[in-house]
Amino acid sequence: MTPRERVTTVLKGGMPDRTPFCFWYHFHLKPPTGPGMAKAELDFFHAYRPDIWKVMHDIDYEDSEIVNTIDDWAKLRSMDGHTGNFGKQAETIKLIVDQQDEDVHVINTVFNTYRYANKCCGEELLDHLRKDPTKVQKGLEAITDSLVSFVEALKDVGADGIYFALHGASTDMATPMEYSGHFLEHDLRVLEAAKGCPLVILHPHSYETLYFDMVKDLPAHVLCWSDRAAGPSLREIRETHKGCLMGGIDETKIAERTPDQIKAEGRGAIEQMRGTPFILAPGCSVPDACPPHLCKAIRPEI
Repeated sequence: MTPRERVTTVLKGGMPDRTPFCFWYHFHLKPPTGPGMAKAELDFFHAYRPDIWKVMHDIDYEDSEIVNTIDDWAKLRSMDGHTGNFGKQAETIKLIVDQQDEDVHVINTVFNTYRYANKCCGEELLDHLRKDPTKVQKGLEAITDSLVSFVEALKDVGADGIYFALHGASTDMATPMEYSGHFLEHDLRVLEAAKGCPLVILHPHSYETLYFDMVKDLPAHVLCWSDRAAGPSLREIRETHKGCLMGGIDETKIAERTPDQIKAEGRGAIEQMRGTPFILAPGCSVPDACPPHLCKAIRPEI
């Protein structure tokens, strides 16, 4: 089977020739887009041959340094995803898609409105929101408009979908009422823009308690979170979520383990999920300096 066939088979509830897998890390290149980034991703893929090519990036929101006061939220612009920083990332995806030599889903990481908004204001988002939600919402709407346009640009250059990194739905970021009342609608808009893509992975991000009941059934093909490092476990979520799950490898400990330990952890996850839709992966990015022999141990044998 090709990587695309393997993943598609799992998404349809079938049994592939072996469990599909993927993993990723940040490259921290300067500039973080363009031919250099495309080459880094191509080298990564050829070295490890994951079944999903999840492209990482470290681009900033264009107006990321202008929100210093609550009144500054009104200054945020809605970006055209085909131009500026987002446009450069879309061009990078096109370079990768045009040069890929294997039948594999190429998906791009898209961070959510909460994450970009919090970075734009020096992580004062919730403080600003609690003081004047009306003014902050204007900025959130501009960011969401930009992300929707970015998703459309990714589709235009041939991306197969997105890996949606959802921040805010956890005890370390917002209260349940704050997330549901101020951010959930924005996340839904971005995911709706990705409808029709062959592969959308939803990643609720946190190492604290996630509001799983709010996000686990958002429109996506695959649900991925740090099941080993933070929980809940794959088995717990499988009880209420019948779609494809992705995880099983503890990204926070991988660099200190042996290849045999990593392989054993992967086998354990596969056995837990036996007979159900599952993709083996770390719960989030592995350490950037993770040695190649440990990265290669993620690949499942069954």
